[in-house]
Amino acid sequence: MLAVRCELLLGSYQAADPFGPADSVEWPPHPYRLHAALVAAACEAGGATPGEDALAALRWLETQPPPAITCSVAPSRRTAARSWVPRNPTRGGEWDRYLKAGTAMNRVDRTFPTALPEDPVVTFTWPAVEGVPDVLAGL
Repeated sequence: MLAVRCELLLGSYQAADPFGPADSVEWPPHPYRLHAALVAAACEAGGATPGEDALAALRWLETQPPPAITCSVAPSRRTAARSWVPRNPTRGGEWDRYLKAGTAMNRVDRTFPTALPEDPVVTFTWPAVEGVPDVLAGL
């Protein structure tokens, strides 16, 4: 068995639901977000490139079936007020606008849908796996 316990340090989770309206929150967190965090940890631990043992462990995890997710069933949901964030630069017509830092043309509005679960712990569990690589515990 493999279980990964994640605690939401600020007690909230911000992520837009990729299949819903822009202001709807993704809940429960998708297992891909855990995978992305493990990849980031492997890269951070490995310096310029992740270690081969970490890459092998991540590849192993990718071959496993989807995990069971244990979390608060129905967290309260909140959509934050609109925020204006810098636009990513692109070559072409938008590039000149990007260089005018601080102007309204350089900003786009975003909302940050937020889940406020009763319990800030989310656990991903693979009950039937064997041969879990030891390096996963370090990530």
